[in-house]
Order: sequence, then C-alpha cells, then structure tokens
Amino acid sequence: MSEFLVSVVIPIYNGASTIRDTLQTVASQTLVPAEVIVVDDGSVDGSADIVESFAADNALGFPIKVMHQENAGQSAARNAAAAVASGELLAFLDQDDQWYRTHLAELCAPFADNEELGWSYSDFDEIDHAGRMVTRGYITVSKVEHPLRTLGDMLRQNLMIIPSATVIRATAFRGVGGYDALLRGYEDDDLLIRLFQAGWDSAYLPAPLTRFRVHSLSSSKRLTFQESRVRFLDKLIESVPNQPRLNRFYIRDLVFPRLWRTTLIEYRVAVSVQDYERALAVAGILIEMSQRSPGGRKRELELALLARPEAFRRALGIYEALPGRLRPEINAAFLPGGRRRRRR
Repeated sequence: MSEFLVSVVIPIYNGASTIRDTLQTVASQTLVPAEVIVVDDGSVDGSADIVESFAADNALGFPIKVMHQENAGQSAARNAAAAVASGELLAFLDQDDQWYRTHLAELCAPFADNEELGWSYSDFDEIDHAGRMVTRGYITVSKVEHPLRTLGDMLRQNLMIIPSATVIRATAFRGVGGYDALLRGYEDDDLLIRLFQAGWDSAYLPAPLTRFRVHSLSSSKRLTFQESRVRFLDKLIESVPNQPRLNRFYIRDLVFPRLWRTTLIEYRVAVSVQDYERALAVAGILIEMSQRSPGGRKRELELALLARPEAFRRALGIYEALPGRLRPEINAAFLPGGRRRRRR
C-alpha cells in the first residue's frame, strides 16, 4: 500500500455513456484513493448529474468532489482539480478510460523509494468505443523505448504516455505550472518534457494497468489537435535551444521531422477518403509549420501541390499506376504504411 495520499482527477465533458464504468474501476482499486475530484467541463448531457448521484450515495468508499466550469478543455479541467487536491500524488483518469484493479497500488509504489521521482507511468491496453480489446500492451507493440533517459529521447518520438496511465507528484506538477491550458493536443508530451527538464525522475512499469479507449471522437481526430501541434512546436523552439558546440540541433533533427511526417500522413489520409476540406485545413497547418523551419524550393513546390488536394490525389494515382522502375522518389509519408517504395 502507498504511504502517500492519492487524489484521482477526472475531467468530464459529455461523458454520460462511460463515466459510471470509469468510476467503478476507481472503486475496485486495491489501493483506495483519498478523494476523487471530477471537473465538469461544461457538459450538456447530464454527466455531472450522474457523478453527483455517486457522490450523494457515498457508495464507492471514498469522497467525490464535483467542480463545474465553462468548457475550457481537459487541460484546464485537470489544472482546476489539481489546484484543490489534498493528495501528495495525482492520479489522472479520462472519462472513458478504465483502470485495472492494481493500477493505483503499482503506480504509487515507486514514489516511496525515490524523493526525486516526479511521475510513474505504465503500458496500456487499447479498447474501442464499445470497450472491446484492440491492442494489448500498446507501448510494447509500438516498440517505443521506455523508460526515457535523455532529452533527445523525449523529443524524437511520440511519447505514448497517456494521462490515464500516469501518476504525478503534486509538488512536481504544480512546480512546472501543470498542463498548458492552451494546448488541446500534445499537452501530455509538453508537461512531461517540462517535468524532465526540471530534473524530475520517472519510473516505467511495462505491464498494462489501464484500458485506453480510442474512437472517432478522440481528441487526436479533431483539427484542434493539429493546431496545437504548431503551438507545441513553438514552445519547443523557445525552450529547447540548439547546442551547436555539442552538435545538438533538437528542432531541426528531432522535433520538426517527427511533427512534419505525422502531419503529412494526416493529409494523405484526408485525401484518400476525399475529405478535401480537412486536407486543405491540414495543408494550412503544414504551411505554418514550414514557416518555423523553411525547407527551400523543393518544400515550396510540395506545399503548392498540397494546397490543391484534388490535384494531389490525381498525381498520387498516376504515381501508383507507374511501373516500379519509373516511379520517382517521393516522401514516404504519402504512401500507405508510410514506407518509401524502392524502384524495381
């Protein structure tokens, strides 16, 4: 059992269909939390009423505090809860995710032996909208190396550390200013990078302790996620300066290529389903990103084509119809699976 008091933080926005099951997984924990703080982020579907009924019945074995705010996003909701939390550890849980029974016990245990530990996190299982299993051990399957021990490791890849699989020391969280409420995408990576830069250690548990729900309404599917990518890039340009004497060019070599490729893939997917309006919006994000790290004449020509998604789709169709030996080299992000095809 943990020697620390644990505050569970749950932001909720129109989560009436899942919040009951989510709260039940908190109630089933082998380590009982000191409190659960639910922040209603402007719901209009009765989500808060469901939580209030749980709180009134006091049937779960721990106090539930319900806070209300106008819709401001998950980051602002989490910050509001953390500001009033009494626990030394903050355990974050999204409204449609679920915990396995030993989640809190296992993630809180490492803090007892390490005063410099800022956060612990685990692998997670992916489930679909109906709660059916999709992927067991998502981090392991994705072959992302953990734990992360260098700033370069933090920057070169999507961390795949989700809030619902994370416990953070309250003093560490508050010390770096919590989540950036202006980010509605990449807020998790942003927070953990700041914790790392502030000197806090982390502990990784490879066993999945969380069930993470992915569906068509997930935040990563919304355009606000791509817009946050530009703000995230700007923040890193400001906070992670290059070190030429040490041959460390973080933005040029690690951050920009990663974010650029991810955005190109999103553009290609939008074009492939003929969602040209979304493709145009993503092309606008690419133009903004390119202004942060210009790529010369070749980049300009590529962006000019991306601004015409229907023409881009026709060009990609012509490329696919060519014999392999006649196909020119193109960005791997434009190909299904993201792999550059060799000439045959």
